Amino acid sequence: MARAAWQDLIMTEGKIRKQRQETIYKQREKRRKFMEFVVWFVMISIAAAILYGVIILLLSKQANAANVKWTTCRLAAMEKLSTKEVLCFYKGAQNTEESHVSGLTIGCMPQYQCKYNPKPAGMSLKDTLDSIKEAMQ
Repeated sequence: MARAAWQDLIMTEGKIRKQRQETIYKQREKRRKFMEFVVWFVMISIAAAILYGVIILLLSKQANAANVKWTTCRLAAMEKLSTKEVLCFYKGAQNTEESHVSGLTIGCMPQYQCKYNPKPAGMSLKDTLDSIKEAMQ
């Protein structure tokens, strides 16, 4: 009888160990699945935030591009840079100034539409170029 009780005790301990191992395995699987869910959630959240940021950036650029004001810039001065190039100075409304280099054979356009960029009265691009030339002589 004692031998049967001992065998019963060993079998019960074996079952308990097996159940404990199964429980530990299930807990580890739950933790692994939870961590996997958290990682995926964080990655998707970051991707969504980046996508949202890019969309907002593009929309703001588009809104800024729609708000650009234009004015007519007229040729104010022309300076010969070399045997092939000429520097064209343009002036528009409220001291809007622009300059660009053009081929000598093409020359400068008498006027064109440029971005409206009002500046306070002061030295113009032409005045600045003249003062540089004087300093170099």
